[in-house]
Amino acid sequence: MHGVLTVDPPKPLTLEEVPFWRLSVDEYLEWVRTGRFTAEDHVELLHGWVVNKVTKNQPHVTTSALLAGTFSRLLPACLNPT
Repeated sequence: MHGVLTVDPPKPLTLEEVPFWRLSVDEYLEWVRTGRFTAEDHVELLHGWVVNKVTKNQPHVTTSALLAGTFSRLLPACLNPT
């Protein structure tokens, strides 16, 4: 008789387990300059927080371009200098 394999669902991460840091712009640039962050790290500094960059795939790029075109036609000229 064959047994049934059961797998528990992954447990949610706690705030302490989430990999992010709070840095100033100068600290972030120092980390980049010294090689602590490299191009392979895929992180960015947002309002003082170092966070993982969101992967951009073709649907994301296409949707962003379509929305930018739509908004540029809908916004008043003073908000959309061309």
